[in-house]
Amino acid sequence: MVPSTAVPVRFEMLDTTLLLSSIVSSLVPRGLLIKYFVRADKLGFFHTYPDRGGPFKSILEAQEAIDSYHVVQRKIMCMDGLSDEERSVRYALYWHHTGTRKHSAEALAASGTLHRTEELVKALLDKHNEDNELAGDLAYQLEDIVTHKSCFDGKGCIYRSYSHFNMTMKTKGADANKDLYFAEVMCMRGDYEAHVLTCICMVKPDDNGECHVCGVDMKHPTHDEYNHGRPKLSRRIYCDSVGDDLFEELFAVRDEAWLKAEEARVRRMIKEGKEARRHRLEVQNIGGGHGKRNTYIIPARR
Repeated sequence: MVPSTAVPVRFEMLDTTLLLSSIVSSLVPRGLLIKYFVRADKLGFFHTYPDRGGPFKSILEAQEAIDSYHVVQRKIMCMDGLSDEERSVRYALYWHHTGTRKHSAEALAASGTLHRTEELVKALLDKHNEDNELAGDLAYQLEDIVTHKSCFDGKGCIYRSYSHFNMTMKTKGADANKDLYFAEVMCMRGDYEAHVLTCICMVKPDDNGECHVCGVDMKHPTHDEYNHGRPKLSRRIYCDSVGDDLFEELFAVRDEAWLKAEEARVRRMIKEGKEARRHRLEVQNIGGGHGKRNTYIIPARR
């Protein structure tokens, strides 16, 4: 994941001139928080990661393609005209950020769509290939991300955060080699996400570059320039994967019978809760003298 306080925004806010530079930005479907990365090639066409067709002539076309792909999920999370009870059911049964049914195969597949680290790296590599005229069999392709760490250095920086990667790559049509590569990606400050590949190089077995953030699991180059982090000020904001127990609880795929039974249970609980609240309100109204006249009892003579 590439953490950032910047927000993926609508295409209307994107600066086309800036997009035509060496950055990769992001888009989300309207009403959802599924993140897509976008790059512009030298001819001005836009490419989405993951691929949703294209290349597109404009950001508007790219946005429309993404929206069309998620039309079902967007419809599910559209609450216009629904009763409060039905809204509660939707919120209980569906992930609001992806519009997928909890514990479904679709929800599992979408569980990594908020932060598509691999898609970001692929977009940046394609941008790097084009900028350096690495075409055909010379173009680099991502094989595997071995290690990934991210950092926020606090205020006073030109960037919001940066990420370090160790990864393996291959050239088009060839098997992955055993060489390990280092890459640094910065998320720049601004009104929207703008990711830049600031360093990419092969790391040798004896490389032991300094970094105050990543630790011993990440191999850094010795002679290339990259961000070493701020001693004592740098703090890691990379989130490890959730534990097996929590993952099972949140994303375990259930069969159709279980999903139907769970929906029936949720609807029953919400209905019972609604009836219980109505009953408490009636009791309160009676107790306050709004529903029933109090009876006056004549005290007994002594």
